[in-house]
Amino acid sequence: MTTERSNAIIAVPSAVITLTDTRRGIQGVECGALGALVVKDGQPGFLACNHVVALNGRMPAGNPIGMRMANGLSRRIGALAAWDFLDDSPGAVNPTDSAVVLFDPDVVPRLDFAGLGGAREVRYRSAAPQPGGRVIKYGPNTGLTRGWIETVDHSQLMYYDFGTYYLGAQVVIRGDGSEPFSRKGDSGALVFTDGEGFPREPVAMVWGGRDGLTFASPLEVCLARLGVSLLQ
Repeated sequence: MTTERSNAIIAVPSAVITLTDTRRGIQGVECGALGALVVKDGQPGFLACNHVVALNGRMPAGNPIGMRMANGLSRRIGALAAWDFLDDSPGAVNPTDSAVVLFDPDVVPRLDFAGLGGAREVRYRSAAPQPGGRVIKYGPNTGLTRGWIETVDHSQLMYYDFGTYYLGAQVVIRGDGSEPFSRKGDSGALVFTDGEGFPREPVAMVWGGRDGLTFASPLEVCLARLGVSLLQ
């Protein structure tokens, strides 16, 4: 059990994360969502997208990562620790777009899912996404959205600024109504089950979208690839 200090920075899932790259003059640029709270080698941290915080190794390990505070300013909360390398060699199929950031000592992670609505229990253990399953997420750009899983075995060629990569066995989500489940700026947001009468459980992490659809990597695969476990 973590004891919160009066001067601590409280970090919660779906907060806005910011990027610093002194080599390119980038300071405090908002770039995505603080994802699943995790533990790596005994140290707390969080998941984010590789294409957001690591750029597949173009950002060095140890690069500072920030969070937007209540006053709108960015403050450092941790450093890039590892990423699931995206392979662009012929025939390569990548299982996730994910990375892990470890918190600084003055940061206290808090399992706070108020953005999902407080009436439903959240069971913070990873579950496998199911085709046709109802899902919900809270992201920095689009806030609270609901939808359903079209497939869990989607293959997609993605064109990033730093290269083109093929991702396989991805989750595809269609939002309810005319609005998409996510937009740019929601990358890293956790996707939860939303079945009526059942606790919500995290199943995937948003990384992109196209034509009104959202693409996400299965959470269980992200955890395994990065050698982390969910924070308890």
